[in-house]
Amino acid sequence: MSFLGSALFLPKITWTGHGRVLDLASYVKNKGPGLIVHGASFRKKPQFKDLQRRIEPQGFFYPYEGGEPTLENVRHLIAYAKKKKALWLAGIGGGSILDVTKAAAGLYRGEQDPEAYQKGAVPERPGLPFYAIPTTAGSGSESTINAVITNEKTLDKRSIRHESFMADLVILDANLIEGRSPAQVAYSGLDALTQSIESYVSRGATPFTRGMAFAAFNRIIESLPSVYLGALEGKPPAPEKSDMLLEGSYLSGVGFTNSGLGIVHGMAHPLGAFYSVPHGLVCAVCLPLALELNRSAMGEAYMLLSQSMGGDLLERVKGLLLAMKIPAVFKGRPIVRRDEMIKLVLSSGSTAMNPRVITQEDVEGLLEKLFG
Repeated sequence: MSFLGSALFLPKITWTGHGRVLDLASYVKNKGPGLIVHGASFRKKPQFKDLQRRIEPQGFFYPYEGGEPTLENVRHLIAYAKKKKALWLAGIGGGSILDVTKAAAGLYRGEQDPEAYQKGAVPERPGLPFYAIPTTAGSGSESTINAVITNEKTLDKRSIRHESFMADLVILDANLIEGRSPAQVAYSGLDALTQSIESYVSRGATPFTRGMAFAAFNRIIESLPSVYLGALEGKPPAPEKSDMLLEGSYLSGVGFTNSGLGIVHGMAHPLGAFYSVPHGLVCAVCLPLALELNRSAMGEAYMLLSQSMGGDLLERVKGLLLAMKIPAVFKGRPIVRRDEMIKLVLSSGSTAMNPRVITQEDVEGLLEKLFG
């Protein structure tokens, strides 16, 4: 049984294929006015103008430049959507864009401020339909009921989660992930890899979620090095590798939204918020430490994952991080707000799903290794 109970949450419709982002126009043709939230990277692609021609005037375009989303970003997007009398919201971008769009769609009809829902209030009624089109392969946000949002006043970074947040439509168009920098490919891909591992060994895992997580893991390890090398050389990767990486990210989201994660994500949210470090980079540097800590609790899963990687899981992960030039971003820095950080890690729902019960001493030890 998953940590969310006996329910299983999946996107209603998923389309895959090169060029399918343009099919969004036909899907919303009779659905009234809506808002398309996008970032700078999509605006530079030829698909942007093609989609504009097909979808206007019923589709309004909202450029999002806010980085990792805050509660204030959600408030502003809800207000703008109401001004345009939107009946649906679509996010075309990386995890931040998908999360802010998902939260705004889900809380569109909320009676309270978004901060209340981040603190645990339940949305009073369903919001607007949400359509998700990822342009990075990493967050898996397109296939989850979670929206990770930062409180800009306290820097508390937590998920707003509700079953009604699940996407009504997901479009996986691998053409959209081309042109990313090597660092973007590495950070997002290693986020997806971490999600697949943590979901696979989560205390909330079920046979279904383990199947999704293992499939995600295999797709990611088979494609991420090639896609990264292509970004490094300025060449597009083989189409099948882009497809595989995007599918792996999607499947990792399906896995963890139904099973939970682990200590890496329990640490990643406060570390990312307190130090303004990209989420995928935080996950990457925390993953080896978590594998060392959890190895004995992972049992047969450690062996199976190692077999897939063609060697010891921990050593292979370390080698992957080295090949992708992942910096030791926290090494030698002071630990800020130490007690508060430890409290946040221990109270995290992700930490609660870790295969080994995490103590305060465990968190202190991980921080010492990370910063020492």
